[in-house]
Amino acid sequence: MKSLKIFLSLFLFSILLIVAGCNKDNNPTDPGNNNNTGNNSNPLPTEFGGAAPTHVLGLVRTSVTQSGYTFSTGVGFASLNNQDKGDVSVKVSGTDYLFAKNTSSGNTSYSFPNPQNPTQIMTLPSGAFTATFDVTGYTLQQKNVQVPGELALTAPAANSTVPRTSDLIVSWTVTGAGANNAIFISDMNGNSKFKQNLGNVTSATFSASELGSLAAGDAIVYALSYNFVLSNNNEAVLIGQALALNTIKLQ
Repeated sequence: MKSLKIFLSLFLFSILLIVAGCNKDNNPTDPGNNNNTGNNSNPLPTEFGGAAPTHVLGLVRTSVTQSGYTFSTGVGFASLNNQDKGDVSVKVSGTDYLFAKNTSSGNTSYSFPNPQNPTQIMTLPSGAFTATFDVTGYTLQQKNVQVPGELALTAPAANSTVPRTSDLIVSWTVTGAGANNAIFISDMNGNSKFKQNLGNVTSATFSASELGSLAAGDAIVYALSYNFVLSNNNEAVLIGQALALNTIKLQ
């Protein structure tokens, strides 16, 4: 059980690093092009049918299996135009989870779990559920977003070797799927390819030409199912997302 706790702590910390990129920029949902580097690579939707919102609040469900145990935990994030706008929290199944406030070089972002205490756990139901956000210093006209149920990757297999000269089919299963689905791949240098707004599908393909632009070596493949709700005259967006990932080796 001790090893499971250590694993979960490291896992949650790694997910916080993944979503940290959305909190760095004035345009927190826009990673630029699809060949991002470093922490700018993050599997978060960026296309909402108009200009990128400056206020982004999200809850990401991530499921992972280790030593026969399956964990489904929530990671929360918020970037409110890089400003301190009081406390941010999300309510899930009647429980309020307060986000940690992180300030650096005058910019403020929010996250759960606290980076200083990554073993904090957000308990999630197995099926789709409603997440309700609240910001004490910013009135949200819309507060609710539906988070999909548990998502599992069925291909590619974890730790498999994938040739960059062939197409890669990414497939998954999800309960209570979101209105949109996406796939994301990031290589060992942080370069990435992102295909989003794929609609109601359970598989999608990275072409050989797309894989050929990525570095050989370790890579991470993600499948995403998500919903989003625009609020405050499209200034804000609420994201509810389910995510699963596998580490592979690009050859």
